[in-house]
Formats: sequence, C-alpha cells, structure tokens
Amino acid sequence: MVIKKNSAAWFIKKMWFFSLLSAIYLYVRNYTPFYINGIMFETFGWKTGENCFAAFYPAMLVAVMMHLFSNMRYFKLLFWGRITYYIFLFQILWFVTGYRLLPPDIIIRILVTFPICFLGGFALQKISMSIYNHFLIYEQNK
Repeated sequence: MVIKKNSAAWFIKKMWFFSLLSAIYLYVRNYTPFYINGIMFETFGWKTGENCFAAFYPAMLVAVMMHLFSNMRYFKLLFWGRITYYIFLFQILWFVTGYRLLPPDIIIRILVTFPICFLGGFALQKISMSIYNHFLIYEQNK
C-alpha cells in the first residue's frame, strides 16, 4: 500500500538502503553458519512466523517490478498476474502428487518441474476461465 500510494520510484529512492540491509540479513541468516534473531510476528498458527527484518527486500522487488511495468498496458499485467496465480495453484497440486514420482536427481526434477508447472498452470487458467465464461453466459441467458 505504501508503494502504491507514494509511487514505486519514491520507494526505490527512499528505501534502497533498508532493502540492501534486508538482503544482507537474509543472506547471513540463511546461507552462513551465523544465526541472527529477528522480530517474529507469529500469525495464523504458523510455528515460525514472519520475520520483520526480511520485509524490505521483497518490498523492493515489488517496487522495482511496479516501476518496470508501469508503462505496460493494464490487461497484459492482469494476464501475467492471473497466469502466475494459476501456476502457483498448479504447483501445489504438482508437489503433492507428481513430484515424488520423479527420480531423486535434482537436475531432472528441476528440468521436469518447471515446464510441467508452467504448462499445467496455463492449462488450469484456460479451463478455469472457460468454466467461468460458461456460467457467466448461462446466467446472462436466464
């Protein structure tokens, strides 16, 4: 909400330092033997919670993407937003069902998972939109 209210360029100019600190914190905490505590917001019954020190890095990624896509037509942005949502939904299904059937080699799993999740998400979006349009037409003809 802050990014949208003040503009993505404003956020990038004002918050780049905090985003850099957040990225360094995430790197040190996750990829080094050092452990730095953070302020954890435990919500919705999650055992680990959300670390507030890690918030600026993803916020900067969002601001940069908003800035880069600010001239894109609205319908194209909506299209890619919907596709990524359906890819995410299909990933849930894939990792619960099909992923464990692959050989344990990580390279094979990556090479198979990426195209399957992309194509499956695209197909799921097409199926979902056709069902939605079918019921929309049905309700209009009532």
